[in-house]
Amino acid sequence: MRRLAPLLGLLLAGSCRTIGDPPRQAAPTTATSSVPPAAVGAKLTPSSASCSPPRQPSSARLILERTVCYGYCPDYTIEIHGDGQTIFEGRKFVRVHGRVTGRIPQAQVDALFAKAACAHPEKWKSEYMWPVTDNPTAVVTVDLAGDGSPPTVVHDYPPCHETHDGNDTPGELCELEKAIDDALGSSAYVECATPDGGPTYCAP
Repeated sequence: MRRLAPLLGLLLAGSCRTIGDPPRQAAPTTATSSVPPAAVGAKLTPSSASCSPPRQPSSARLILERTVCYGYCPDYTIEIHGDGQTIFEGRKFVRVHGRVTGRIPQAQVDALFAKAACAHPEKWKSEYMWPVTDNPTAVVTVDLAGDGSPPTVVHDYPPCHETHDGNDTPGELCELEKAIDDALGSSAYVECATPDGGPTYCAP
């Protein structure tokens, strides 16, 4: 346990604020139906030049859910469909509350789904858990077929953890979590600004 203590301290410091630290600016409490202007997704390329999966159907889905922690971690879900349709649902500690629909460029969508397919999610475990408390969880759903067959669902707690005990978050899973966030430009939905313009956590 003494060896894990420094790791636990770093995780808790980096994952979210403690419950005793109030956010510096409250988030809007009204729901919105428009996409924030700053929500510009990042460009992606397939994870391997030798991997060329078939193009995904429009019914295929990639879903990222991030949960609350013992503090002010953003609680939201992003869903991206194979045809570029996006759905954001903000719940707690986010700037945008409620359900917001939108669309991202098809080339960007194709690259994101190719990245997911080339990561071979069928080989992942259903969960990668480290026995610590007070952290958020990332839940990733990969539905490449979009035909009603069971998708791959993985619980990652804490997200992208490295414990070197054989149960680390796979690098490809961690990259996909970040890629889904980046594809939507989630920082525009979940971060509030301080008076000097810097990002901070939002109030519920």
